[in-house]
Amino acid sequence: EEVHLRTDQQNKELMELMSMENTRRQLSMYQAQGRILQKQRRMLALVERIAGRQLDAHALSSVPEDLPAPEPSSDAFFARLELTLVEADGLPRMDVVKGCDGYCVAFMDGGHTHVHTTKVVPKSLSPVWKEETAFDLRRRKRILSVMLLDKDTFTKDDLVGCC
Repeated sequence: EEVHLRTDQQNKELMELMSMENTRRQLSMYQAQGRILQKQRRMLALVERIAGRQLDAHALSSVPEDLPAPEPSSDAFFARLELTLVEADGLPRMDVVKGCDGYCVAFMDGGHTHVHTTKVVPKSLSPVWKEETAFDLRRRKRILSVMLLDKDTFTKDDLVGCC
C-alpha cells in the first residue's frame, strides 16, 4: 500500500509540474503577443504619419466610404495590397527541446480568397522569412489576418500569436 501511495504522490507531483509548465508556456506566449502588439502599434502610427503626409484632408474626404463590390465575374479590382512578412522576434519556446519552428499564414476575409503560407524556420525564437505576397482588393473594406504558428510533427500546430 505504501508503494501505491508513493506512486499516487509522484503522479500528483507530475501533474502539478505539467500544469506549471503549461502556465509558463501561456505566460510566455502572452508576453510575446504583448511585444508583437506594441510593435504593431508603432508600425500603425508610422503608417498613419506617412499616409498623412502623402494625402491631404481634401483628398481623403473625396474617397467614398464604401465602394460597391463588383460583380463576382468581374476582374476589376479596387487596389492591390502588397504584404511582406519579414521576421518575428522574442518568440516563446513552444517545444521543450527545440524552441519554436515558426511560420506565418496570411489571409484575407477568413481565407476565402487568398492564403499565403511562409516557409517554416526551424528551431528559432527569431525567425526571418522576408517573403512577399499580394492581395487584389475587390472592395474597399477587407480584413487581413496573420497567424504565427509553431510547426509540430505529431500534433496539431501551436498558435503563437495572431493579428
